[in-house]
This record gives sequence, C-alpha cells and structure tokens, in this order.
Amino acid sequence: MLAALGKDFPRVEQMPLGALPKDMRDATPELQHAALFKLQGENEAVLLGDRVASFNATRPYPGWSTFRARAMQVASALKESGHIANLDRYSLKYVNVIDSSKAAHPTAPFNLRVEATSCELSPNGFRLRFETKINGFLNIVEFASNATSNVGKEKLHGTLITIDAIMEAADTGFWSELEQRLNATHDVLEALFFDLLTSETISAMGPSYD
Repeated sequence: MLAALGKDFPRVEQMPLGALPKDMRDATPELQHAALFKLQGENEAVLLGDRVASFNATRPYPGWSTFRARAMQVASALKESGHIANLDRYSLKYVNVIDSSKAAHPTAPFNLRVEATSCELSPNGFRLRFETKINGFLNIVEFASNATSNVGKEKLHGTLITIDAIMEAADTGFWSELEQRLNATHDVLEALFFDLLTSETISAMGPSYD
C-alpha cells in the first residue's frame, strides 16, 4: 500500500483506536470497522482498518473525474496488496454543510417538509434520519442543524446533510467493473443530493458539473 500510494499520501498517522489490541477490536462490534491508520495527502486521505478502507476528499471538491481517478487508484492498490479477502459492501458518501443562517428553519434550504402537529421545531436541535432504496442502493440520509465545519482556514456553519449510498450485495465483479460501479453509485448519490435541495440553494452554491 505504501509503495503504491506513498507519493500521493506521504504522511502516515496512527488513529487513536489503532493502539488497541486486535483481540479487543475483534471482540467489540463497534470497533470492527473503525479506521486504525490514515495516509494523508493534500486535501485527501486514505483510512485503513481491520475491515474497512476509505478514500476521503475535503474542500475544495476536485470534481467527479478527478475524485474517481484517485478512488480507482486507491481501490487498485488495495486489491494488489493482497489484504482483501472478501468484499462485503461499497459506498460513496456526501458530507456537506449548507448555509441556513438566513433561513427561518434549518430545513428551508431543502425540498423537505417536516411537521409535528402543534409543536414548533427548534432550529438549534433539529435531527432527521431516513433511508431510501434507489436502483438497488440503500441510501442513508441525515440532517443536523447548527453544524460547524472547519476545513483549513475556511469555517462553514449551517445545516449538515450527509448521504451514504451503499451497495450491500457486493461481488467479485466489482473489481473488473470498478469504473462502472463507481459511476453508478455517483449517479444515484448526485441525483438524490440535488433532489433534496431547493433551486435557490443550488443557485447559491454555484455548482459546476463535469
């Protein structure tokens, strides 16, 4: 892994859970998919654990073509390492903080209607989670108000939206169809994300497409 990815991810860091004995991690379900090491690059990182591997990119988002190329590089390095015995699932995840400072309610930037009969929802403690199936993908959608994100010198504050598009029926065809699988996952994730945003929110974000 280091030989294949060390040039682009030169800094290796042990995560806090990496110091725990493997027997303890194996015996604790909550720790079995935790990241133990991080390979850090510029605005991107690879996280590795006993049963998990992920590639993360932070702001500024490089665009899908660049992200996909790097994800394929990381996936290929994992396969060639010989450490992947079985592939149980794969996913893509969006994590975004949408400015809602001028909105009457944290759900205002979204195509989302939430009512609680006679109760008035507080903008400070709003939380919502739901799941939806699209094209065989399980999509976990979560909202949280009053969120703050610090990326470098940039500080974002607003409503957090995360969408995790998961394919649980992974199979050996994943490796030979890697690019097609990534594109299919991205298509579902992108369509759902923009469906959940109002046209005003999309215009304010000024998105570009590749």
